[in-house]
Amino acid sequence: MYTRQKTLFALSAMAAALLLSGCANKLVIASHARLTTLDPITSTAYVTRSHGYMVYDTLFALDESLRQRPQMAETWTSSSDLKTWHIKLREGLQWHDGTPVTAEDCVASLQRWGKRDGAGQQLFRNVERISIDDPHTFTIVLREPDVGIIRTLGKVSVNVPFMMPKRLAQTDAFTPITEATGSGPFVYQPSDRRRTRPSMCATRTTSRGTTRSRRPPAPRWRASMSSSGVTTRRSRKPCSGCSTAASTMSSRPPPAWCR
Repeated sequence: MYTRQKTLFALSAMAAALLLSGCANKLVIASHARLTTLDPITSTAYVTRSHGYMVYDTLFALDESLRQRPQMAETWTSSSDLKTWHIKLREGLQWHDGTPVTAEDCVASLQRWGKRDGAGQQLFRNVERISIDDPHTFTIVLREPDVGIIRTLGKVSVNVPFMMPKRLAQTDAFTPITEATGSGPFVYQPSDRRRTRPSMCATRTTSRGTTRSRRPPAPRWRASMSSSGVTTRRSRKPCSGCSTAASTMSSRPPPAWCR
């Protein structure tokens, strides 16, 4: 519980910083360590996890009352014996490279996560099979009832079950990925890793998935992350050198805690 509280506090601090940056041209947030790996599944470093929340997304997430809510998932249902769970993805989700998010991507991501994370390992010991029902729906069949499966799939700290494209999720669970393509609020800029000082640059997209409200599109942000801090810039135009994939993302705004 203490770890979860620290995680939520850190995320809340980042959310407040992003909101306050609308009143200034530049905001610098100190980072406690260098970003040495992009893979939040093979690494338990908090800086990698925080970077993961910028680039990737999850099936479920916590709301303001710390209750599990669907994030990339649209709905979920369970059988009366709590052994069969159907999870349906929201339509319109896209990866940063413009390809659609599918159930196959999510199943492959869960399987890779389940080989490294303690809670994931415990969950998959109870998994009898996972089947793909259609491009947006998959089913998890358990050997024994599990009322806490949604809580497990929505865990907030290392290792977080971030969703990745299947081509990345099929990487061996003990081999770090070197590409960060997700569906989260920021697009990773790999060119910035060529700097002499390890750093990360990301661009916040203007849209993410099918929106559930009629809020105006979120503005574009630019964030740079290194051992010396995180710099966030807000602009109405794409920043120089930013990926064109930023304009191809879906239209849902980020969760409430990072608006």
